[in-house]
Amino acid sequence: METSLPFIKKLALGFLLFVKVQPGAKRNEIVGPVQGRTSPANPEGHYLKMKIKSPPVEGKANEVLLNYLSASLGLTLSSLQIQNGHSSREKTILISELYEAKLFIKFAKEKKIVA
Repeated sequence: METSLPFIKKLALGFLLFVKVQPGAKRNEIVGPVQGRTSPANPEGHYLKMKIKSPPVEGKANEVLLNYLSASLGLTLSSLQIQNGHSSREKTILISELYEAKLFIKFAKEKKIVA
């Protein structure tokens, strides 16, 4: 399945989701696409910006981020894993199950979260 969402990269068994997190926000929310730093996995530097209420203390914001993605997008928590950026605002999240990734892409297109 190809995606026109620039912050998602297709893998053999799932997708990478590039997220830029703003911790300590008033509420948890998906903001939309933004530009960020480039990396070998994300050479164009496209990210999905998300606001998270939790402060970035002892991994709490990461936990809240994964729980929020899981609950709001209808993904199983076990299908989400932070691959890179555990202590950074720019994170790479693996959506490990292809079905789960397809659900996310469908949601993103319906909500018009596109660049």
